[in-house]
Amino acid sequence: MPIRLRILYASTRQEPRPRRITLILHDQQPGIVLYQFVTRAEEVGGEFKQIPLADMGSDTLFDWMQDYFG
Repeated sequence: MPIRLRILYASTRQEPRPRRITLILHDQQPGIVLYQFVTRAEEVGGEFKQIPLADMGSDTLFDWMQDYFG
């Protein structure tokens, strides 16, 4: 069973299309993180990008959040 982590953007301002980042760690793909940048109105699905788990550090995640939600 995959482990899903969703990072939701919360804001006090009116956001017409709130965004989220979905990360998936799946036991059928060890060592790989699947990720997708979507709005909350969109359902998770379609194509996920991949990054090796070894390359997925806190700096990467912070940069994604800063770029996507900033």
